Amino acid sequence: MSRRWVMMGVLILLSIAALGQAAYLLEDFESYLLTPADPNEPVDPNDVNYIGHVWKERNPVVGTIEVTDVDHQSGNQCMKYTFHCENDPFWSEVFTILPDNIDISGYKTLNFWIRGKTTDQADEDMYIILYTVKDPGQPVVDHTNLSMLGKSLVFKATKFTKWRNLRFPLNYNYEQLKRVRAIGFGMRPASYGQGFLYIDSISFEEKSFGGLINDFEDYESTEQLLAASGTTAGYDFYFPPDANQTTVELEMTNPENIFAGEKSLKISYDNSLPPYFSKVAFYRPLRIHHVWTSIVVGGLDYNPLTIHFKIEKPQGNIRVALIDFGGNATAVYDYPDPDALKQPTDWIRWDIDPRDVYNDPESDLEELYAIRRIEVQFTSGDYGTGVAYLDNLSVNICGQGWDNGAVGDLDADFNKDCTVDLEDLSLFALQWLKTGCNSDNKYCQGADFSYYGVRDGKVNIADLAIFTTDWLRCNMFYEGDCFEIKLSEPLPY
Repeated sequence: MSRRWVMMGVLILLSIAALGQAAYLLEDFESYLLTPADPNEPVDPNDVNYIGHVWKERNPVVGTIEVTDVDHQSGNQCMKYTFHCENDPFWSEVFTILPDNIDISGYKTLNFWIRGKTTDQADEDMYIILYTVKDPGQPVVDHTNLSMLGKSLVFKATKFTKWRNLRFPLNYNYEQLKRVRAIGFGMRPASYGQGFLYIDSISFEEKSFGGLINDFEDYESTEQLLAASGTTAGYDFYFPPDANQTTVELEMTNPENIFAGEKSLKISYDNSLPPYFSKVAFYRPLRIHHVWTSIVVGGLDYNPLTIHFKIEKPQGNIRVALIDFGGNATAVYDYPDPDALKQPTDWIRWDIDPRDVYNDPESDLEELYAIRRIEVQFTSGDYGTGVAYLDNLSVNICGQGWDNGAVGDLDADFNKDCTVDLEDLSLFALQWLKTGCNSDNKYCQGADFSYYGVRDGKVNIADLAIFTTDWLRCNMFYEGDCFEIKLSEPLPY
């Protein structure tokens, strides 16, 4: 049978197949009895659909839960989590014990939606935690027979005034996840205050993604932006203490100075003063892995790192530096056309492949091992003053490509364009039914996929099933970047 007919058959299969069970929805809060808005009409705790039968609070004097339809991300209901971190013991945790152990070792991210309703409530930290059974010989009726598998922190979670989808990698924060029995959310005191959060759509996904570093939409004022600069992790902007010659503010009035949404960051700097360059920085969001290279086991090849900027008053070039946990600039990227920045510009999108740092002859191949923050620097130029705007900083995570047998996050993304489409299908078809796949031929150029760490040395129906789950997936942060298929180009078969 010719490869053309194989391709046609596979296309028919893909056209009628679902995208696969890429996500496992653990909880959407749709089945529970709605908590009445009138406090004089309490929920009947004996009702089988009462949320208290499934989700329990370890410290009721600190935290309470209810089901609301006033504000939800999807469906008709979500969980409202009210906390009082001013009450002893100051922390709280709501958790649910699953009917049986579940195996989530095949999933890569733990995801949920969160929203802090107001900005005048306390800035408290939140954590999400997974448990297994401590003693399998004993029943699991409460928290005493649970053992922690790992937790992830969300710094100042109460600041998210809009719904935010948080994704946490499962491959380095958590132990082996073959027997997960419970999941919990907790409040960790930071300002020892009170407030509430909404939580919705808790799920596990097979594919991890890049995502937003900062778009400045969560800050309601310049004052709130500057207050956030004291945070040393999470999603916050960071204003370095040695940037005393630089001022920053939210731009919210002139649409021409905002790339997307309603806000951008305005930076005014004076490079005539020491240290003769300026910078602003952004701590790596928790949902983005700290290892930006697949050279390290468990690492991910993020590409591109996208920066949107606009020059109002030219002064010097723009540079992006990736800073490790020791504060060292391990990878540095200069804007490739500095002459274009010698006059005011419109919005410029700058896509950076972080792996370009390996092209430096002095590279030790360890530059992307431990990324903690991303700095945008403004170099000296004529040692004068400048004004620029930043907006929508993000990263993407693609597959490892046709020439790499250790295929990556989008397994079937052979051509490394962050989408799985006809071009990838044509490359997969070239390897169809081949045998003898091994490390010498890069496992048939990556078409012999790894399933739970095992390859069978053949490109067969098992690999087609994996390809099917990836079909039409796109890891581009900006949806408009997806599926720019050039149909005029002939497929190689």
